Amino acid sequence: MSDSYDYNYKVILLGDGGVGKSSMIQKYVYNKFSIHTSPTIGVVNTTKIVTVDDQKILLNIWDTAGQEKYRSMLSSFFKGCRAAILVYDITNDHSFKSLDYWLKQVKDMSGDSVKFLLIGNKADLESSRTVTQKVGLEMARVNNMLFMETSCVSNYNIERAFQEIAESLYRSQVGPAKPLDPEIPNRMDGISILSHDSQIPKSKKCCN
Repeated sequence: MSDSYDYNYKVILLGDGGVGKSSMIQKYVYNKFSIHTSPTIGVVNTTKIVTVDDQKILLNIWDTAGQEKYRSMLSSFFKGCRAAILVYDITNDHSFKSLDYWLKQVKDMSGDSVKFLLIGNKADLESSRTVTQKVGLEMARVNNMLFMETSCVSNYNIERAFQEIAESLYRSQVGPAKPLDPEIPNRMDGISILSHDSQIPKSKKCCN
């Protein structure tokens, strides 16, 4: 990449196949979305520079295959990981239950210094929801993770998710910012509760 940057953080996306990891990256990095996305084979790497406090931060984003047959090869890619985004599908209970496996894998390979963001994807499919926001928030609270729900279809919270990770990593390295307002909303004990602050367009389609 020709652009210069001040900080470089490796971020890995984990979760079962079909939860929307690749679609999230495509939407965030390239502003593209397709309903028909081919499953990731192994790992795919891409980058994007974001700005925090006038500092350029290179997010080195790794998309991983969620299919069980690829799991054994993924552990080697956890090395040097600074943040992990755990993604589940709010319409798929199994994808949520699998998060314990992904969480353990990262902690075993990368230690306790990794920042975690828990994402419930496909928030546009509210009528098909099987995993409540309350359940997602509780898992985030127990494991001291950031939490939000997203939709690739409506571009809801996609950019915000990666910006939140960039800011969290940057703050952990340089120290907290001085708040402009003494009251900082939606933050408690390291958990960022990013609530639904806009109407999410409903869809009958999923992002893969």
